[in-house]
Amino acid sequence: MSVPFRNTKITISDADFYFKEILIKSLIPPFDTVVKNCNNGYELIHQLHRKIEDVFFIDLFTPIMSGLEAIRYIRHTGNTTPIIAYSATYQEERYYQKYPLYSIAKRK
Repeated sequence: MSVPFRNTKITISDADFYFKEILIKSLIPPFDTVVKNCNNGYELIHQLHRKIEDVFFIDLFTPIMSGLEAIRYIRHTGNTTPIIAYSATYQEERYYQKYPLYSIAKRK
């Protein structure tokens, strides 16, 4: 039986060491993947020129350079690699900036 994701190259950008370790351990054995990890968006964009990745896992709110800024940079360079973006942070004010009508109704 062949493994569909054999030798898939994944880069993870997350400042949380323990979460990153869990993610890496859950991806390598079943899929036989190659995983690089970065602590923030700055490290991620400085590794882009080294190899072509098959997928990025990016935490949106990392220190130094956020995942949001890294994603903008990646797309600005024309890179169309799939990105799985996530965050453990809920930022209510950013939600209200995106959906101002909802924020007015909720605050009344």
